[in-house]
Amino acid sequence: MYFKLFYVVSALSLFSKCLCLGEKDEIQNHCDLLRQWLAPSSVRVELNKKGFHREVTTTVEFRSKELSSVKVLLIHRWPRDVYVDPYQLASLSDQNDWKMLLDSAIDLEVPAHKASGFVTYVYPFSTGPTSKLFKVTIPIHGRYHKPSFDGKMFKSVDIEVPELLLRSEKCKWIHFIL
Repeated sequence: MYFKLFYVVSALSLFSKCLCLGEKDEIQNHCDLLRQWLAPSSVRVELNKKGFHREVTTTVEFRSKELSSVKVLLIHRWPRDVYVDPYQLASLSDQNDWKMLLDSAIDLEVPAHKASGFVTYVYPFSTGPTSKLFKVTIPIHGRYHKPSFDGKMFKSVDIEVPELLLRSEKCKWIHFIL
């Protein structure tokens, strides 16, 4: 099984959508200012370890110091070829400064061809000001695949880069497509 993940470093201002609520001109100016602050920021995604037990590390680095009211949410859309172990995540929860929510129950025993993809929502555990560096390491595991009768020995697994959502007091959501 081959895991494919493209090394990503992305400027956040390239593909962003701002959904703002309130006085239109004032709020839009706030969202534009927030975009300018985040323009030199970056997101990096790395795949670590070998075999069926890997780690996906996502690092969001903000270059601005004006992040006191900004909240961060990473949305990972996982293929059916991998899973995260909820029991492992629960045991790691005391060691992490982030929390993760799953959109569905995870069956650890189902092979890839009978499984479905799932979504995880990752956010900082801290309720204080947003740090300039947000780093998340998620342990993932490869699922077993159907036997191949045509001689193929390996299967590629494509892991998508996460979506980044930011929220401030005035600008409700800024959605970055990386």
